[in-house]
Amino acid sequence: MKKEVVIVSSAGFYKLMKSEDFSRMIYPLSDDRRTNLRKSILSDGFKSAFKVWNSILLGDYEAYDICRENNIPFFVQNIICTSIEEAYVWVCKDQLRRSDLPAEMKWYLIGQMSLSERISAFNYRAFHEEKNRSFENTAAGIRMRIAKDFSVSQASVQGYEMYAEAIDIIRSVSEEFALNILGSKVKISQKNVIAISKMPHEEIKKIKDENYNIMYVKLHGSDNNKNCPRNFYIKQMPVYDPDAEVSSLTLTIPSWLGMITKVYINTDFDSISIEARYKLNKELCCLRDIAAEIIAKIGEV
Repeated sequence: MKKEVVIVSSAGFYKLMKSEDFSRMIYPLSDDRRTNLRKSILSDGFKSAFKVWNSILLGDYEAYDICRENNIPFFVQNIICTSIEEAYVWVCKDQLRRSDLPAEMKWYLIGQMSLSERISAFNYRAFHEEKNRSFENTAAGIRMRIAKDFSVSQASVQGYEMYAEAIDIIRSVSEEFALNILGSKVKISQKNVIAISKMPHEEIKKIKDENYNIMYVKLHGSDNNKNCPRNFYIKQMPVYDPDAEVSSLTLTIPSWLGMITKVYINTDFDSISIEARYKLNKELCCLRDIAAEIIAKIGEV
């Protein structure tokens, strides 16, 4: 069992590092959430402990910057990992608990987690000179467990691995392009992201530079030898409908209310576990907070 140690100095200040390797797995806060976080920290301080591995910050970047800029003391909690791959897995799991991640970022994190667990399992067997391996530590076993954890298929997990690798290739060409794909600002399917990653770097830059504001990038045709697209065609952005997203949400909310009401009526809350209480409370609080933010933006009707 791994132990986590909370370190607190008398001064309460630490100089922590940010690593590019971890930064690519940490999704930035929206402007509204960052503003609310700043108000909270300036008013009450940062109540949680910053999680670190070898003095490398494993999340809460915005909170750390706010504390440092304003000389606000904070706690540090060491996360014990035996390798960088284990640290990657920890960061992915921690990020996947968030309620504000776009689908693309979730795909990327699940893929990175699976790839990292596979590398970690391989290195462990090599270090311990284990010739026989249990099914749980094979690629298929790891994918099966992750698929179960996130209620997806093993094929989906394998697809997320390919997606994560493709995003990292695109990131090496254009950080901005990769971030806007993961942030759902440019809508590209998993299949086409993988196809784009196989193109020459000059072609990737061309897609990014010339078609940055498109809604869809559709790739067509492939070279059977290189398995990469010959041509790409652009579907131009349709006429903007400012009500589209709101209308979609309005149609979805009644189903949420139905599920919540069903749980409220049929559940004996006195008998559920502390863990279940904590998880439900956390998600309901997130739902309440974002609903309050939206209501505030809507204003009086």
